[in-house]
Amino acid sequence: MSEEQVSTTTEEPQTTSRDYETEAKTQGWVPKEDFRGSEEAWIPAEDFVHRGEQINPILRKNNERIQKELDATKRQMEDLKKTTEEFKKFQKEAYEHKIQTYTLEIQDLKELKKKAVSEGDGELVVDIDDKIDEVKAKQASAKLQETTPEVVPNQVDPVVQKAVESWVEDNSWYKTDKKMAAATDAVAAQVRQANPFLIGKEFFDEVDKELQDLFPAERLGKKIRPRSPVEGAKPGNESKGGKKSYDNLPSEAKVACDKFVRQKLMSKEEYVNMYSWD
Repeated sequence: MSEEQVSTTTEEPQTTSRDYETEAKTQGWVPKEDFRGSEEAWIPAEDFVHRGEQINPILRKNNERIQKELDATKRQMEDLKKTTEEFKKFQKEAYEHKIQTYTLEIQDLKELKKKAVSEGDGELVVDIDDKIDEVKAKQASAKLQETTPEVVPNQVDPVVQKAVESWVEDNSWYKTDKKMAAATDAVAAQVRQANPFLIGKEFFDEVDKELQDLFPAERLGKKIRPRSPVEGAKPGNESKGGKKSYDNLPSEAKVACDKFVRQKLMSKEEYVNMYSWD
């Protein structure tokens, strides 16, 4: 074989040019003649593809972040739904306990009335009758809350409406003294914020207590009278360990309380007041 027959050839690697237009069109790019935006906003296909290569990793990361946030929100919503159901159950049981407590209180008052009648103490009989009417009103309010715990928009609670009308009738100055009325509205708002579960007469009793710290009794039209023997005699109001407090709650009740507080369904104090201590 001659040297002429031996030839060494080096093949150059063939490079295929990148079809930027086809790539760009799959990503939404259009030729300049078909572009509907401003002329300055249009960019060539190659620039469009390169820009996408730079932006897409950022978009993927953002999408991953958004998905994680959505998953976290979904878990929070599921937890809130579960907690809300637990709260409704607790609320119903609390009102049932309230109703039972008022029933026992009425029974005790009736026994006390029998004794007062047998002893001929007419003044005490009148006080007991007033107290029985008051407890019955609270019991009716608790029954209403038990059956309709959720507030119905644009619907006025008849118990609340009656309590409002009765309070305004007993405090005629509210219609004539604008300054005192404004102060009362502010006090009522504070009481409502601090005690969202108080309704009817119980609510206005709390308002009256606050007003007594602001205005003298004569301006409020109140007569200061000695404490009645039947006042404050409420069975089941104290825990077995003494004063009701968060620290005296059973461990499982503390867990429920913390959960309701965390979801902003109620305050710690409200849970303690509604908890069935029996």
